[in-house]
Amino acid sequence: DVDPKGREALIEIGKALNKQPDVQMAIEGHTDNIPMKGAIKDNWDLSVLRATSIARILIADASMNPKRIQAVGRGDTQPVAADFENGWNSGWNTYVQSGANMSFAVQTNNNAAQGGRYYEMAGAVSWDWLIGLVNMPGSAYGSTYYPLTSNPSNLYFNTMLYKPAGIDNGLVLFQIKEDDNQDGMYSTGSEDMYSIQVSLTANGWSKISQRYDNIPTLVNGAASGPIGNGLHEPNKIIEVSILFLANPTSGYSKTWLDYIIFTEGSALEP
Repeated sequence: DVDPKGREALIEIGKALNKQPDVQMAIEGHTDNIPMKGAIKDNWDLSVLRATSIARILIADASMNPKRIQAVGRGDTQPVAADFENGWNSGWNTYVQSGANMSFAVQTNNNAAQGGRYYEMAGAVSWDWLIGLVNMPGSAYGSTYYPLTSNPSNLYFNTMLYKPAGIDNGLVLFQIKEDDNQDGMYSTGSEDMYSIQVSLTANGWSKISQRYDNIPTLVNGAASGPIGNGLHEPNKIIEVSILFLANPTSGYSKTWLDYIIFTEGSALEP
């Protein structure tokens, strides 16, 4: 379901598009690869329902011409690693420091970047840069590896991050770990880990997108030589970790995380 704030935003988008009659609109629905239970047959069906629910709002509430709209279901072919709409995935695991005002939890309100839920990471740790982290292994989605293409130049990692006004000290580090020898585990120090480090500077939601073969190896925030074979092999991704960090002398920090998704062919277009 689309929450009221999201519906209002869609209506405004539809009204704006009505002023540009030559513009065609494609709406894509995505899911993770966890098998469906209940009335919905499978993830393909779910992704189509997600796309058509958006299309119906644009047609019914914003009076868009249905001939200008294409609703497409991608199923789990371009998997959503996390959108938090179903809450916490029991296959994920987390480590949170014992600092002050700590909050690592799924939140429900109308301020999400997508849908009605997001993941909040917040707290103050006076002895370490790390405030907390979340690990999202492939096994959380029913497989050892993320179900991705082997072509790194055609794959994009995308997510949405939120910076609250007045909080300028947060860093988010995404670590993407590959099982180079495919023995079913990631070996620290001998297999590739590619990283994206984001310094939170702009207030509100920001989209982070990077083509997979351009994601570097980082050591202490600086580009480094490869740890493993040096090949970007997305079909061997075994885990994605998200670390929330801040200078321990800088006090309390907070960010929100939403909609982690791999897309093929182009970066995410919100």
